[in-house]
Amino acid sequence: GHADFRGIQRDIIESIGSGHDTLGLMPTGGGKSVTFQVPAMAQEGVCIVITPLIALMKDQVQNLRRRGIMAAAIYSGMSRHEILVALDNCILGDTKLLYVSPERIASDLFRNMTTARAIYVPKGLPLHTRADLRELSMGDWEDHSWAGIDRIDHQRMALFSATSPDFQAPNGESFPELRRRGTAAILDIAAHHDGQTVAVFAHGTLIRNVLAEFQGIGLEEMHKMKHSDNTAVALLEIQDGQVKVVYADDNSHLTPEISTLARQNWWKDNPKAVDLNLWFSQANLDTVEDRDFYLSCREEAWRRLYGRVDQYDGPGFLTDAKDAWRKDPRSVIYPMIRKSRAGILQLDLDRGAREGKGYISFFYLLPENRGQGLGVQLIGKAVSVYRPLGRDTLQLVCSEKNQTALAFYKKYGFRVTGTVPGAYNTLYQMEKYIGYDYRGELD
Repeated sequence: GHADFRGIQRDIIESIGSGHDTLGLMPTGGGKSVTFQVPAMAQEGVCIVITPLIALMKDQVQNLRRRGIMAAAIYSGMSRHEILVALDNCILGDTKLLYVSPERIASDLFRNMTTARAIYVPKGLPLHTRADLRELSMGDWEDHSWAGIDRIDHQRMALFSATSPDFQAPNGESFPELRRRGTAAILDIAAHHDGQTVAVFAHGTLIRNVLAEFQGIGLEEMHKMKHSDNTAVALLEIQDGQVKVVYADDNSHLTPEISTLARQNWWKDNPKAVDLNLWFSQANLDTVEDRDFYLSCREEAWRRLYGRVDQYDGPGFLTDAKDAWRKDPRSVIYPMIRKSRAGILQLDLDRGAREGKGYISFFYLLPENRGQGLGVQLIGKAVSVYRPLGRDTLQLVCSEKNQTALAFYKKYGFRVTGTVPGAYNTLYQMEKYIGYDYRGELD
């Protein structure tokens, strides 16, 4: 054992023991784990520990179990069955500490709630969440891009695209399972709200399967169904368990500028209309090839914007990139089209961390890949890195001369928050909220 506590460990533990909401700030290696493990053992219930450090949580769970303390962890990559077992153990009272990675807190349920806020907050309505309305569980495919999945499992991806009843992602859910789950959820909601009008928010694949079931369309025929736009509306009338689909797939509230289907081609009967889906690969700046590629992209971006290089500092840019990349490989990422690099997404994971912000250092697409709607996928990748780290805002700077980039960023929700001097002209500081709190509009 230990003779005494270190630093402010005792203060934190005694504050928690007294029932106070407690915020403890401690350095790396300061013994933070003790401050929540001791109160967890001294009190009833489950202690939930949220941490992005998956390797650390696995190590702590193993150490606790070796000491006879029931602990569990839920993180990306786990199967649906493993997650349900961990949660069941918590409910049954066998688990004292449950470690959860942030991306599991920010699940598809939260994305659905964000959409629902556009209705229930302005109208002053209550919101009730149900796990059985979640999207199709993609198992091991969760948090991977479509293009990345297609590279490693093209045959199974083809089954998904064809809505084949034989599709099932590794450790994921099948279409028949999804259909049964979604149908039962809708009927249960109707049974508990007889004579009432209820707004139900769910995800596209679940909605499509449920509508097929209610319209008598078998699994083998689903590939013939039209696809719905994001936030499309269906009206169901349900009485005594009998369902009438009054209308479906109504997107009349969407203008072409905000309609997802209007911007995409995959659903159209046009073999030449192809949507490019990026996948992402981490750079290796220890190689000459990657360093040369980085420098060429930096210089091309500078020349295109300013038309001169007298203040261009390529070695300085590369040194900053290498320092960030060595600290965290996610800092320098290549968007990929098939086997070719399409550009660079560089992130500074330290900058803005205390304020809950995530900074984009370099946002770049090669000239041949511009103007194809790919930029929004880079924003999506930045969001997927920063949200699990607890960041709720993206930050970047953009030159006042770069009107094309300014229009792009504003289109996708960035706003100007200030200015700073640049090499030749003013740089706009820009931010985009990526959290889940209601801000009067869809995030």
